[in-house]
Amino acid sequence: MRDEQHAIEITEIARDLAATQARLFERICDANRRGAWHYDGAASCAQWLVARLGVSHHTARAWTETAERLQDLPEAAAAFAAGELSFDQVRALCRFATPSNDVEDTAEARYSSVDRLHRIARDRERIERGSLETAYRRRFLKWRYDEERRCLVLRGEIPDDQGAVVVAALERIAYTTPHDPDIGTHQGLWPRAADALYELASQSIGADGDPDRATLVVHVDADVLASEDDGVGVAQDGPALHNETIRRLGCDSRWQFVADGNDGAPVGIGRMSRSIPAWLMRQLRLRDGGCRFQGCGRCHWVHAHHIIHWARGGRTDLDNLILLCSYHHRLLHEKGWHISGDPNSDVVWIRPDGSPYTPSRIEHDLASYARSMLQGVDRDPALIDTS
Repeated sequence: MRDEQHAIEITEIARDLAATQARLFERICDANRRGAWHYDGAASCAQWLVARLGVSHHTARAWTETAERLQDLPEAAAAFAAGELSFDQVRALCRFATPSNDVEDTAEARYSSVDRLHRIARDRERIERGSLETAYRRRFLKWRYDEERRCLVLRGEIPDDQGAVVVAALERIAYTTPHDPDIGTHQGLWPRAADALYELASQSIGADGDPDRATLVVHVDADVLASEDDGVGVAQDGPALHNETIRRLGCDSRWQFVADGNDGAPVGIGRMSRSIPAWLMRQLRLRDGGCRFQGCGRCHWVHAHHIIHWARGGRTDLDNLILLCSYHHRLLHEKGWHISGDPNSDVVWIRPDGSPYTPSRIEHDLASYARSMLQGVDRDPALIDTS
């Protein structure tokens, strides 16, 4: 009886959570359509939510997209607000429901698993958008490092014609892999496929003639590299590596050892040049990871910005450089924003009106974030850039 009571309580809490999310989505949609996120310098509503709520970019995009779709699906929105559908069900339902079949599809979703709803979405997409051009536009490959499991996690989707080429290449290598000496037979196909992908990448990077792009950059102290004890280094834009692993990479990979100054800080080039050499750019990428605007997270197509401009005596050193995406680079040069602080630790972004942009993710709970978001919507319209 006690277990049954727990199940009932969990179910009720889940219904309340769905209803609360539905209210949050209504506010998100309203803030998005009114452009409230412009005031905080964000490039999108999703980016704004990342900074304001401390959620991931994936979650912020999913919330924003679902909130917008629900505006055209009143039956689904009502079921969500009543706690009859979970967010995962609603997210899947929004992939295929339309205003004309909103009532029927919502009724079916109430009794369908998330997996079944995704299958329905795939079936309808094949009928309505089954062209190669659509598959090509949807292509993506994402990766992230799982620090606890010590592995790289890949997730992606590519068109079936490209997929056939990838599978053929992986199978070609996987099926010619010799026996594993530890077990005396072949490993399963999936471990061998993982090895095959590594082999393909190793062959490609080794054949690349560009000395900068084809370099695996590893930051490690010289004493750690030479020591027989356990130690670590860090791969550029990647995970921490054991020093024995680094020594192995040094045997058969194209790599670069990056030395730091006596104080542990990389050496810059001062006033010798405004242009940033490749080695210094790698140090900058290692420190910043991507655009330094809070909540942005863009890691590619970023620019190195001189905090004190070169023309005003600024140096091309790490403590005067910061990585920015194009959007936030324009905030500083054309939109009247500026930054203060030490780029080696923390920087504060200052709005054109002189107020600091410091969204806190520590001192407040989720409810206060929602209140802050609504207050941002009601600010003076003159301060909201709607261009």
